[in-house]
This record gives sequence, structure tokens and C-alpha cells, in this order.
Amino acid sequence: MKIKFIRNKQSGGQVLLIIVLIATVLMTIGLSLTQLTVDESKISKLEEDAKKARAAAEAGLDVALDQLDIGEDPIQIGDLVGNDITGEAVLSTDSSNDFVSPLISKDAIYTFYLTGYNTSTHDIVGGVFDDDLIVDISSPAGTLCGTINELALELTFVNNSSGIVTRRLAEENGCDIIDSTNGIHEINLGDTISTSGFSDDPHLLIARIIAPNDAFTGAKISITNTSGNDWPPQGKTVISTASTAGGVTKKIKLFQSYPQFPAEFFVTSF
Repeated sequence: MKIKFIRNKQSGGQVLLIIVLIATVLMTIGLSLTQLTVDESKISKLEEDAKKARAAAEAGLDVALDQLDIGEDPIQIGDLVGNDITGEAVLSTDSSNDFVSPLISKDAIYTFYLTGYNTSTHDIVGGVFDDDLIVDISSPAGTLCGTINELALELTFVNNSSGIVTRRLAEENGCDIIDSTNGIHEINLGDTISTSGFSDDPHLLIARIIAPNDAFTGAKISITNTSGNDWPPQGKTVISTASTAGGVTKKIKLFQSYPQFPAEFFVTSF
């Protein structure tokens, strides 16, 4: 009878141990599921806040592009979309003597304002322009001759009253993409262009991409003022930042160029 009692006692202890182990496992699984639910809820909330912040930043961007001029107070995004969003859309007026264009496609042109654009009267700013400048390719980098991105630039200098002042044909040294038959002065990309000998003051520079390959992926051009003088603004650069109450912030930066001339205005045969 004594032996039987001991065996029953040992069996009861094993059952208790198994119950404790099962309870521990179930508790661990329960805690893991709870934590997973909490994490998913946090992620869902962050995603929702991110969408709200981006939508608010885009709203501020649209209003700023339509309404802001240089010197005006920033757009308060909270006034546009509600008090749970903070932030502002600011018109940036940073300038330098080196301007890089947006991506320009094959046969497209970019209008660069040498003397400026009046946003109030929507007129090209006139006046004297006698600085030297350098036009080069900013992107793609490296040697382009023999690749799908080999190109030449037709550079048309325009006076706002008298029209076309002169033209230059610029390409990479040794590339020989185009043999001009129109008497256009040919230069190498990166050469200094002196405007002091022009017949009239140029107020615009119209740069046209000439690319022989249909697979051309586009290029960005740089226009540098060798005198070190800052170029006038070439458009509106707006930085819009919006933050939610949950601490999610979205920042959008957009450059909107001043009016661009259609490429059909400046067609030249070579």
C-alpha cells in the first residue's frame, strides 16, 4: 500500500508539471499574438499617418505654386487641411552661378532666362547682358560619343525685342555628330562662350537636344556664369513639409520652371 501511494504521488507531480508547461506555452503564444497585434496596429497607424502627411504636403505644394511669390509668407498647411497636421510650404529663392536643367528628351528644348523673367507682368526681363558662360552636360556623366546618349546642343541666343541674335552648335570634342551646313558656329561642350561680340544683348538661351539614337534616355545640361554672378531665378522651387500628430513627417520639393517655348519655334536643318 505504501508503494502504491508513492507511485500515485509521482504521477500527480508529472501531470502538474505538464500542465505548467502547457500553460507557459499558451501564455507565450498569447503574449506573442498580443504583441503582434499591437505592432500591426502601430504599423497601420504609421502608414495612415504617412498617407495623411504626404497628401497634406502635396496640398501645400499646389497652393504655394499658384499663390506664392518671392518674399511672401509661407503657406501654413494646417490652415488648409486641419489642425491635426502642421507644417508649411515655402518658396525657395536660392540661386547660384551654376544652373542644372531638368531632364531634356531627344529633340526637346529648354528655355533659360539669361536676364530674368518678371512673374508679375509675365515678360522677359531686358537689359544689358555681357557675361561669358559655359554650357555643358551635367547628366549622363562621362564620355557619350559612341553611346546611345551621344548628343549635340543647338544653342540659340534671343533678344526680347529683335529676336534671334546668334546660334552655336555644341558637341563633345571629337564626336562629330553633325556637320552644319547653315554656317552655325561650332564649339565644344564646356567651351567658354563670350557674348561681348554678339550683335545684340541676349536675354534668352534656347538649348535644343540633338540626338541621333532613338534610344536616347535624356540629358541634363549645366549653364555656368563664368563671372560668378548668380543667375536670375529660372522658376519656382517650393519645399512643402507636413507633420502629423503621431510624428510622421513628409517633405516634398518641386521645381516648376518659368514658361518654356515650344520646340517647333526653333527648328533648324543641318
